[in-house]
Amino acid sequence: MQAASCRAGRTLLISGPRQIGKSSLLARVYQHARDSKIRTVYLDFQLLGHEQLSSLDNLLIAIANQIYDDLSLNADPSVSWSKHRTPSQNLTRYLKNEVIAGRAEPVLLLMDEVDRLFQYRAFADDFFALLRFWHERRAVDAQLEWMNLALAYSTEASNFIKNQHQSPFNVGEKFTLSDFSRTQVEHLNARHGTPVTEQAHIDALMRLLRGHPFLVRHTLYELATRHIPIADVFAAAASEDGPFGDHLRYYMLRFHEGRDLKEPMKSVIQRGICPDDLSFYRLRSAGLVRGPDRMHAQPRCGLYADYFGSRL
Repeated sequence: MQAASCRAGRTLLISGPRQIGKSSLLARVYQHARDSKIRTVYLDFQLLGHEQLSSLDNLLIAIANQIYDDLSLNADPSVSWSKHRTPSQNLTRYLKNEVIAGRAEPVLLLMDEVDRLFQYRAFADDFFALLRFWHERRAVDAQLEWMNLALAYSTEASNFIKNQHQSPFNVGEKFTLSDFSRTQVEHLNARHGTPVTEQAHIDALMRLLRGHPFLVRHTLYELATRHIPIADVFAAAASEDGPFGDHLRYYMLRFHEGRDLKEPMKSVIQRGICPDDLSFYRLRSAGLVRGPDRMHAQPRCGLYADYFGSRL
C-alpha cells in the first residue's frame, strides 16, 4: 500500500480459513506501511480482555487508547468522549479531530481476528456498521478520506451480520487466501534447502497436507532442521505423538468442547456432505473442510480425513 494510493482511502478485506497466513499478510502490510512512513495502528482483537469486550463503549475506548499509544498523540481519548454522544460518534470524533485533524497524510488501521466480535451479539452489528460508515463517509468527508482500513477474518461474515447494507465485508478490496499449489510447495521446499528430494514424496506430501500453509511450512522446517526422514513423517502423521500431534489435538479438543460440530465433521468424512449450511461454514472457517457448498464438502486435507475419521 503506497502512501500516494492511500489519499482516496482504501478498505482491504483479508479472508481465509484458520492458519492460512492472514496474520502474516497483515503483518507484511503493516511493515510496508511503516516503511512508507504511513501512520499505522495494529489492532489484534484476540488480545482484548473481558472488560474491553463488555460493551461497545468499552471496545471503542480500548481502540482509541491503542491509537493514542501507537501514534503518540498529544490528546488522549477523554478529550473526545462524551456521555451525550454515542460510542461510535465519540470514536469518529476522536479520529477526525485528534488523529487526522489538519494533517494531510494517511492513517491505516489494521484489524486482525476481527471476526472474534461475532460472538458478542449485543454490539457486534453496531461495531461493523461503524466500519461501513467510515468506508462510505470517505466519499463526502475530507478528513475521513485519509483513513484506510484493513480487516483480517476467517468467519463467513454474511452469516452473522443481519443487515448487509451495514456490513463492511461486502465493500472494499477483498483478498481470499487459499492453500498452496503444488508449484508453491516446490518453491517453498527449495527455499528450505530442498529437504524433499523426490517428486514422489512431493506427491505424497500434497495428498497428505494438500498445501495447508501451516502444516507444509512445519513439515519442511522439521525436515530441514532436524533431518527427519520423510518416510517417518508419513508413517507417524496421524498418530498422537507424531509430527502434527499438537495441531491435531487442538482441533480434537474443540470438537469435545463444541459437540455440535462433531457429527457434521463425521458426515463430511464419511459421505462428503455436511448436514446444514451453518455447520459447513463454521467448519470451513475453522480450516477443517473445503468445498463450494455443504453438498460438495471434503476434509481440508488427507491428514484430517485420516486422524478425525478414526477418532470422531
